[in-house]
Amino acid sequence: MPSLKWEGFLVPLALVWLAGANGVFLRPWAAVTTAGVLGFLAWRRLTRGVRVGSPWLCLAGLCAWVGVSALLQPVEWTRAAQLAAMGVAALMLALVAAHPAGRAGLRGGVVVAGVGAAVWLVVERLAVPGRPAGPFANPNLAASLSVLALALLGFHRARWSGGLVPVLLAGVAASASRAALVAVLVLAVAWLVLAAGARGRYLAGVLILGGIAVLAWRFAHDQDPLRFERWRIWQVAWNTAWAYFPWGAGPGGFGEAVLPHNFPREGEFARFARVPDLAENDGLQLAASLGLLGLALGIGLVASTLHQWWAKGWQALAPSAVILTTSAFHSQLLWPSLAFAAISAGRFSGRCRLKLPPLPALLVVWPLALWIAVALPWPDSGLGEVAGKAFGEVRATLIRAEGPEDLRRALVAAEGLVRRQPRSGEAWRLLGLVQLRVAQASGEGSSAGAAVKAFRQAQAANPKDVWGYLGEGEAWLALGQWERAQAAAGKALRVEPNCVRCWLVLADAQLAAGATEQARGALRQALLGQRRSRGYPFVSRYERALASTDPVLQERLMRVLGERP
Repeated sequence: MPSLKWEGFLVPLALVWLAGANGVFLRPWAAVTTAGVLGFLAWRRLTRGVRVGSPWLCLAGLCAWVGVSALLQPVEWTRAAQLAAMGVAALMLALVAAHPAGRAGLRGGVVVAGVGAAVWLVVERLAVPGRPAGPFANPNLAASLSVLALALLGFHRARWSGGLVPVLLAGVAASASRAALVAVLVLAVAWLVLAAGARGRYLAGVLILGGIAVLAWRFAHDQDPLRFERWRIWQVAWNTAWAYFPWGAGPGGFGEAVLPHNFPREGEFARFARVPDLAENDGLQLAASLGLLGLALGIGLVASTLHQWWAKGWQALAPSAVILTTSAFHSQLLWPSLAFAAISAGRFSGRCRLKLPPLPALLVVWPLALWIAVALPWPDSGLGEVAGKAFGEVRATLIRAEGPEDLRRALVAAEGLVRRQPRSGEAWRLLGLVQLRVAQASGEGSSAGAAVKAFRQAQAANPKDVWGYLGEGEAWLALGQWERAQAAAGKALRVEPNCVRCWLVLADAQLAAGATEQARGALRQALLGQRRSRGYPFVSRYERALASTDPVLQERLMRVLGERP
């Protein structure tokens, strides 16, 4: 009876990444399972000895730089910790995969997970109208996993492996993912060139024609509002990377850093409702987040991996080609399941021998495994409250505030958010909003002045933030500075011409300054914006907020100016 290979547990672990998905992240139980299995396998491999090559060393350098950058950059630390934990887990997995048994176990696990994702996509497509979300609540990620499994089938000589090809292709077709379909075409072209015999070329040709047909159908019928704007998103990501050159915005910092470089969507009710918070390209995402050093380490990882596989031929290069193709159209390696599966495309063995006695290996591996278990299941990690929840709690406190004590508590929390994320325009704007409420409740001019400063900090962080300009205008109104209030409201309207509350604040400031006719015109623009909003199918809170009004202020202005709705 053959001896049990512990690396075989990588197969059920890959299914854990599928079943334990919490959207694009992992649930706590899946993170704990991942930490336990990888910790044990990495410890076992270190004690037995393993030879690693330049791809593993580049990956180790990249993981180390993620940690250093997280400490140096003012980023949301729980998200940065999650990315660092994900890198450590990928490094452990690569250490295990540097041994042939680990590499075989990981490939088998990714194939099984890819088939599971494909079946999920097909069943969901048949059962639920519309495009399926898949196990990761993102069809592109599930389709990428399925194509990677398709490429890895080339390493399996079992007869049953050929029967999985139609299942994987059906999953990709059901996802309607353009990037995955392009990756299938890349594989098919290679098979067409390299296939031995007329039958192989015939099958590859059919696959190419089918992929082209599905791609054409995808472009013609699916309602994807961003489908024709990849170039603009990439340009925004490039501008962000250049603005933060050479150190990058930090792990998890891209979402805030990209805001000043966002592009307007002219012709829509809200010009800046859509935020490209992902670069839609792993290379650009890496450059913008980790800067020049991160990009150099990433390029080194890819180049050394391709060099390792080059002598093995296309069959060995196929998984790497799939990852590179799908990563060119999506920022997919930010998410644990895809990042771990992508390790199967690498070749991490080499000449550098790593071996430790059992106790030192235990002292090295298990603290890292504990870190993975705690930090990996973001946003449900054990590291404390994420910033997004803290923002929501401050807003909820403002809504239900009944006295000075509630406002003081909200002010303390908002100041804490600014200290935690000094680069966040949202944090500064929330602080300004709290200070403005304090000024309105107490009549203190100092609080209104502090609100103006906070709103200007929000504008400096994001010059395209309409709410920062609106808040400044309201603060100037509280101070009785009518001309400055008009100027701030005017800036807000240059960002979002359909902002109803901005027109109301402008009208209020003009009326206070004695410009009655101008105030009447601004009020009419606010009413026109409300009527115009009824013709748009809003999909975001931002759009609904632009169309919302201040009923008390609007009623007062209509009564004074003699306007009707």
